Amino acid sequence: MTTASDRGPAVCHLCSGSDLQALAVPGGLPAVTSDCRPWPKQPEVVLCRRCGLAQKRIDAGWRSEAGRVYASYSLYHQTADGTEQVIFDQATGKGVPRSELMFRALLERFALAERGRMLDLGCGTGPTLRAFSKLMQGWELNGFDPHLTDSERVRQIRGVKRVYEGSLEQIDGSFELVSAVHVLEHVTEPLAFLRGARRLMHRDGLFLVQVPYFPDTPFDFAIFDHCSHFTVRGIERLFR
Repeated sequence: MTTASDRGPAVCHLCSGSDLQALAVPGGLPAVTSDCRPWPKQPEVVLCRRCGLAQKRIDAGWRSEAGRVYASYSLYHQTADGTEQVIFDQATGKGVPRSELMFRALLERFALAERGRMLDLGCGTGPTLRAFSKLMQGWELNGFDPHLTDSERVRQIRGVKRVYEGSLEQIDGSFELVSAVHVLEHVTEPLAFLRGARRLMHRDGLFLVQVPYFPDTPFDFAIFDHCSHFTVRGIERLFR
């Protein structure tokens, strides 16, 4: 595998450090997309020696390929109705949508008011909004996604007031709950993204972030359009 130094200057997209070490994979790293399609272009994974973030090398070539991925993106195309996967409870055998399971865990830990405003960043086809709507029917729901292909589907979810496209700067107001579920690993400027999200949060609001944990699932390295690969330490450093 070629190293970062062989392909010109590159910097860490978290800390802007330039000491990037390429992770050597004999024969290269086979690639897939995050919507589960094989991808012909092999990604290059590097480790920032300054902040420790494992990441894809972000250059013009990666951006071009990632653009092609998103241009043909089809979320949850494996299911007949395009819904997210379910997680099976080992005790009962009952399948629960992933986002619903996540929100049930959140509500066990935090007491949310009966009414409030929620913004889901990277809402896609709306699985996160749909799960929250089922559990918190008194809330106003809003979605944002720069790559929406079917915004009307999201608008039809109970409680959804508005669906934003474009950029975070176009969103006004404050929200008691902001979520980014399996979004941050796609973002090429994660610090700027978090600062933009913080601007939209109510003073006493919550920010819910869910990302893959690559030490348990090293397969994450092979997902071409995942450009950040987080550990607990890495996500803590980012938030600080």
